[in-house]
Amino acid sequence: MKIVKDTVTFSTGKERYANCGIIGLAPDGEVTQGSDGGFWAREEAEYRDDPLTPAERLELADYMIERWKMFRDSALGAK
Repeated sequence: MKIVKDTVTFSTGKERYANCGIIGLAPDGEVTQGSDGGFWAREEAEYRDDPLTPAERLELADYMIERWKMFRDSALGAK
């Protein structure tokens, strides 16, 4: 997965818009983009006609886990 400006591209080629490349996770598990836009939630969500596959959701989760690990490490003074 890669993020270039406002476009998130999965290894499958599927693209999603994410304002400024920002992806968030709401308390209810909904994935958002920017400050208030839908990215993926559940089948009844904004992208129900083109939902992320389980593999794409795993790819997104792994990407975000790595980003949070980098943030955590920076708080500990790691490089």
